[in-house]
Amino acid sequence: MHSERPARVRRSFSASQIVLLVFCVGVLVSLAACGGSSATPGPPPPPPPPPNPVPEITSLSPNTMAVQNPPGPVHYGIEVSGTNISSSSYVLWNGRPVLGIATPPNGVATYMLEEPGGGDFGAPGTATITVFTPPPGGGTSNSLTFTIVPAPAITALSPSSALAGGPSFTLTVTGSSFYQGTTVYWGNNALPTTFISNTELQAVVDASNIATAGTAQVVVVDPPTLGPSTPQPSATFTINNPVPTVTALTPASAIAGGLGFTLTVTGTNFVPSSTVQWNGSARTTTFISSTSLLATIGAGDIATGGVAHVSVSSPGPGGGSSVPANFSVVGPTISLLNPSSAVKGGTPPNLTVTGTNFVPASVVQFNGTALTTAFVSSTELQAALTSVDISAVGAASIAVANPAANGGTSPAATFFIGSAGAGNFAVIPVSQASKDIVYDASNRLLYLSVTSTASSHPNTFAVLDPLKGVVASWQPTGVNPNVLALSDDGQFLYVGIDAAVQRFLLPSFASDINYPLPADSFGGGPFFALDLQVSPATPGTVAISLGVTTSTPAAQGGIVIYDDSVARPTTAPGLGPGGGGSALYDSLQWGSDATTFFAANNESSAFDFYTLSVNASGVTQTKDYPNAFSNFSNRIHFDAGTKLVYSDDGHVVDPATGKSTQAFPSPGFMVPDSTLNKAFFLTGSGSALTITSFDLTLFTQIDSISINNVTGKPQRLIRWGQNGLAFNTDGGHVFLIGGSIVH
Repeated sequence: MHSERPARVRRSFSASQIVLLVFCVGVLVSLAACGGSSATPGPPPPPPPPPNPVPEITSLSPNTMAVQNPPGPVHYGIEVSGTNISSSSYVLWNGRPVLGIATPPNGVATYMLEEPGGGDFGAPGTATITVFTPPPGGGTSNSLTFTIVPAPAITALSPSSALAGGPSFTLTVTGSSFYQGTTVYWGNNALPTTFISNTELQAVVDASNIATAGTAQVVVVDPPTLGPSTPQPSATFTINNPVPTVTALTPASAIAGGLGFTLTVTGTNFVPSSTVQWNGSARTTTFISSTSLLATIGAGDIATGGVAHVSVSSPGPGGGSSVPANFSVVGPTISLLNPSSAVKGGTPPNLTVTGTNFVPASVVQFNGTALTTAFVSSTELQAALTSVDISAVGAASIAVANPAANGGTSPAATFFIGSAGAGNFAVIPVSQASKDIVYDASNRLLYLSVTSTASSHPNTFAVLDPLKGVVASWQPTGVNPNVLALSDDGQFLYVGIDAAVQRFLLPSFASDINYPLPADSFGGGPFFALDLQVSPATPGTVAISLGVTTSTPAAQGGIVIYDDSVARPTTAPGLGPGGGGSALYDSLQWGSDATTFFAANNESSAFDFYTLSVNASGVTQTKDYPNAFSNFSNRIHFDAGTKLVYSDDGHVVDPATGKSTQAFPSPGFMVPDSTLNKAFFLTGSGSALTITSFDLTLFTQIDSISINNVTGKPQRLIRWGQNGLAFNTDGGHVFLIGGSIVH
């Protein structure tokens, strides 16, 4: 009978336990050597583990992504499939380890590639991907290629704009690096997108996306298979307000002096932000629909008889103002006074007042005082002036007062009383030295530049009240004021002074901004404003022709556009110095808007007429028409009604062709007025001058008057008020003229 052998138990030890065991064996050996007892030795250590196999990769999913340029890290998941991939394996991107999580035993590992700032994904190209398993054994796998393709880019949208409230439409997006699945986004919202080619996509834009005016950012986004979406450059789509039209007003008229009311404006293309304009001023407006608006019209709007212009204005983008419709304020109006002037202390004339809506109870008023009035018809009244009425020089107000039920009091007309004159005019000479003269229609005042050589009040601008025929005040300007210019809204007066421009606020005359003009780089002295013109409807924008006082010709510096005190970078070069051009921009005029501009050469016998274009960058000459004029020191004038350019030497130039259409026979100092269909010329020399009026379209003479006792040479002729002209001389006088010669 065999005895059983005891079972052998194998035990695994940790590293710390093995160290302890070795220590104990050492102790036992020592004890045995000393005669002590010893224990039985333990089992041998386990064999080493087998070596790791070399990994092999068979595929990448995905194997392509688009360029990524985000502001922060890129996190991108890639499945690396293969064999012999263990939990200790990791991915190498171009030989550099990247963060990854291996998921054996199925041989597929998902790795999260991360690059701070997306540097590895920031440009098109390829990357080599391998898997590495550490020892024992292990090693680097075969490599597969990962491709980074260009990111999509937009070069054009078609259409690039639409009208607010329009229908749905198809948007064509042109660009590069589009792929199947690339999507067009309207802001943050994806649009139904059709892939046409690598350079074209088409997307459906719903009408709701263009319901209101504004702008939308259009972007294209790659499909998810090409990596995470990152912001790409966008293209701007503009949603324009349509231009409104007015077809009817309800009511279409009101009695002057009546109560305020609600006006219904009917038309097309109205939007919620549209406003009704009454004579160019906005009124409180309620949007009803795209074809109907309501506006609140106050009693002050219909206080006097006449015609009000009602329009609708819609803001940008797009938009604009409609053609105005006429609203009749039924009340008396004055169209003509005959005569419209008298000489102080002369025989009081009988006054004939022509107009509309006169009634038997109508009364003519002189400066608010009733005159003895005879009713002739609904369009004519006669009144008797008295010697008291014409006992002082100045301009008086003539009005017609109806009973309230018939429209109240008319707007005033001007009756001019001078110290000299004849049947069709009167004149007031005012003693005041001046270089330039302008009329402020908003405040009914004349401004004169008084140079440093004047014997009294030098270096100022004088304020002349034509209603009284006297200089009311003087305002300091800086050294040697020369050319003057007014903004068309009556907000600013610009004064050209030595080497600078000074702006004043109106009507307070408070000093506003002052900005220096550039220096002459060739040492000819500082530039000054040879001419200065304010842009239409843009009161802070002026064009300046830079001149040099010590040079002949003076127009050396070209034209600069200033916005307040900031010069636009693009200038129209002058003859020099440093200008690099050949033009002499002596006399300037804006055209119908802030983009068209004209100039004339009056210093050389070439007598050029120039057309120029103005944009946000500055001003550029577009055409030079030589021999357009015939006189030196020639000033040009643009009339917004005829859209023609008139010159002091009598030429009339069509800016579209640069050709003179005709010429008036009486060159001198001139001013056109298409509202009267007249042109006025001041001619002659010595102490007796002549003012002649011509038909503006027929070029035929209408009337003429003689102005006597003139000292000095004329410098400029201007229109003022309803029936006024004025000119200044270098002999220290200003002459105010009024009467039927004008109207």
